[in-house]
Amino acid sequence: MEKTQLYNPDGLQLDDLYRGLPNGGMIEITVDRSVLTQTLHDLETIGYIAMEIRTDLPLGARSVIRAYKGKHGPCFDTGRMATYRGAALAALDDDNHLLIAGKERAVCEKTATIYQLSPFRNLISVKESSSSRKASLTERPIHFQNDSFENDQETLYQLVSPGADIANRSPLFYPGPFRLLILADGTVVRRGQVSAVPQVEASRLIKMDGLQNATSPATTDPEFFQELYTSQGSKWLVSNFQPVKIDAGAEDPDFSSLRKVHPKLKKRLTEVIEKQKKYFILTGSDPLDTLGCCPSEEVGAANQLVGANVLSACRQDTGPHECPVTIYAFKDEIFATADDLEFISNADIRTSVNAILRSRTGSVSKKIIRWVLLSFVVVSLLFAYRNFIDTANQQNLDSLFSQISPTQDDQLLVLLFHYEKRCPQCTRMEFLTQSVLQDHFGDAVDRNMIKFDMINMDRIDYRDLTRESGLFAATMFLLSYEQGELKQTEILEEAWNLYLDDEAFKKMLIREVNTLLDR
Repeated sequence: MEKTQLYNPDGLQLDDLYRGLPNGGMIEITVDRSVLTQTLHDLETIGYIAMEIRTDLPLGARSVIRAYKGKHGPCFDTGRMATYRGAALAALDDDNHLLIAGKERAVCEKTATIYQLSPFRNLISVKESSSSRKASLTERPIHFQNDSFENDQETLYQLVSPGADIANRSPLFYPGPFRLLILADGTVVRRGQVSAVPQVEASRLIKMDGLQNATSPATTDPEFFQELYTSQGSKWLVSNFQPVKIDAGAEDPDFSSLRKVHPKLKKRLTEVIEKQKKYFILTGSDPLDTLGCCPSEEVGAANQLVGANVLSACRQDTGPHECPVTIYAFKDEIFATADDLEFISNADIRTSVNAILRSRTGSVSKKIIRWVLLSFVVVSLLFAYRNFIDTANQQNLDSLFSQISPTQDDQLLVLLFHYEKRCPQCTRMEFLTQSVLQDHFGDAVDRNMIKFDMINMDRIDYRDLTRESGLFAATMFLLSYEQGELKQTEILEEAWNLYLDDEAFKKMLIREVNTLLDR
C-alpha cells in the first residue's frame, strides 16, 4: 500500500495527492492542532475516506491523520451486505451511508471493498457475494441502486431512546474512521472532536470504537440526533450544497412535465405536499451523466422537473467518485446561503402541482375516443400476448433468465420487462406492483428477501435474448432463488388482463408471491 507523508498540507496539495494516489492508496500527514478541523474538512470534500487521527494526546500540539483513496469507479450490485458491529447505535461513513448497529444493509461492490480496509476491519462485517453475483461483474454488471438515505434516518429516529443523564458524562475524543457516530440516546460524536458521552457507554466506546479519554472537556454542549433531525430534517447529515444548474426552456413552470412523472417520484412529491415537508433527498446520479456514480431513474426524472422549472435543486459538492446527494424542493423554495440552505414555501406552485398529480383531465368525448382506441390496442395485444404464453420457448427464456442475478442467495425477484418507451399498461403495472410490495411484503423487501426490478428490453445486452424468447410487450415474471440457484419461474399472465382493475391486480400479485414464498 502506497503511503505519502506531509506536514500541514493545504487543500491544493491534498487534491493533487488524491489525483495521483492509486485506488486504496494512503496518505499520512501531520497537522498542528490549530488546523486539524480545517484539514479534516478538506480531506472530506476532496473525497478521502476512512480517516483516522493517530495520537496519544488528542489535544496535544500535533496529530497524525491517515486517509485513504477508495471511492473509485462505478458502483455495481453484487449482493454484498454490510453490518456495523461497534458500540454506537449508528455510524455514518464518508460516502453518506448510515449504518445502524446490527442491521444488515445492501452495499455496492465498491463500498464493500472500502469496508475491508484496515480501519473498518473490526467495526464492519461484510457478507461475501455468491459466485454467480461475482461473475456478473465481468459478464453483465448491474448498477447499484439503494436510495435509503431518508428512510435510514426515519428508522434511526424510532430507535433513539432519549433521557440519558446530561450531567454524568465523560469527555471522549473520536479519532475515526467514521465521519460521526450516533449513540443510543441520540448523542452525536464527530470525528476529530471531543464529545461529552454518557458515562455508562464510555468504556464500550473506548474498547469497540477506539474513542480516547480527553484531558480537557468538550468545547460545546452535546448534540442530539433527534433535535437536529426534527429541526433540519434529513439534510443535517450532509453539507456543502451547491445549486444545480439545468437549462430550463422558460422561466414559467412547465406543468405538462408532471403528466408522465415517474411513479416513485409522483408518490414522493405528493408526500412532500401532504405532509408539508420542505424538501426531499435523493442519492445517485442522473442516468444521462456518463461519468456519474450510482445512476438513478428517479434522480433523472427529478432533474427533468428541474429543467421544466417545477423543481429547484441543490447538490452536495462531492469528490469525483462519490455517490451524489441532491436536495429537491419546488421552484423558488430553496436558496443556498454562505453557510446553509434556506427554504421558503411556494404555496401557489404546490397547489398547482397537487391539482395536476390528482387530476384526471380531458373532456368526456376525448376520454371515450381514447378508451375505444386503447381497448382495440389492448384486445389485439392480449391475443398476441396469449400466443406468447402458449408458445414461449422455455429454453430461450432460460437463456434470458441466466442473465439475471439475485442480490442475495435466497431471494424472490419480481421482474417487469419493458421497452425504453413506456406504455400506460407498463407504468400502471409498475405502480401497482410497488404498492403491493410496500403494503404487504414490506418486511421481506427491507430484508432484501423480495426485490422488484425493471428490465429494459431495449438494452443491448437484453435485446437479442428478449426477441428470441418471443417477448414483445411489458411482461412480469417471478424468479425464485435458493442458495443462489434459480429454482422456480412464473409468468404473471394475468397482469395484462387486470392492470385496469387495481384490486384484482393486487390480489393476483399477492397470491402469486405468497405461493412462491410458501413453496
